[in-house]
Amino acid sequence: MNDILLRVGASISEYIFEVFPREYLEDVFGGRLEIDDLIDQVILECIKYAYDSTQEKHSIRYYLKKNADEENVDVRMKYSRLMSIVNEAKKNELVFYRQVGFDVREHEVQDMVNMPDKLEGYKLSEMNFFEITNVGELELIKAIINHRIMYAKKISNNKFKEIRDLQKYLDEVINHLSTTDNYEVELSLEVNANAPDGFTPETVRTVSENCRTLRVNDCGFDK
Repeated sequence: MNDILLRVGASISEYIFEVFPREYLEDVFGGRLEIDDLIDQVILECIKYAYDSTQEKHSIRYYLKKNADEENVDVRMKYSRLMSIVNEAKKNELVFYRQVGFDVREHEVQDMVNMPDKLEGYKLSEMNFFEITNVGELELIKAIINHRIMYAKKISNNKFKEIRDLQKYLDEVINHLSTTDNYEVELSLEVNANAPDGFTPETVRTVSENCRTLRVNDCGFDK
């Protein structure tokens, strides 16, 4: 890291400790990250922003043509979906900036309602296109944008019978989520059973009747 970036890092560090109480920073990082990690990330974002602002920007159509995907309907739909995800993230970001007092009118999300805008298309640099191509559809990214958390774990039948194990998930995950205002939690239990020789008619009948009694959705057996 050269002298200029070192001075920038020192200024960022000074600002952080000036604005945020040390106790707050200790709670936020909790020993998992160092302040230097945050500073490096801020510098990286600044470099990326400077790079993006100097690069030529083109429509998605330009990149599709460049990659010989212009006539591929599936690919075109994919990037339309990706841009929706990107725009949703941008809107969330601008809401935060407005709340802290920044004027963000020149950064408003591009309106694609008017026909001229649709014909012109979104303007992306090579880096922008690379980003949405490689990270845009990751479930984690979509979860962060939509302010939701996903958790899934496969366990054996014998393990599930240990009710204490299920209670552990409720205590360590759901109870912590309940401390957030206006939260919603959806729990799903999916059971997939396979018997090479098939299930007996009695088993099918008993399980089906129990599922109806318990109001289980989409319960059935494949023949």
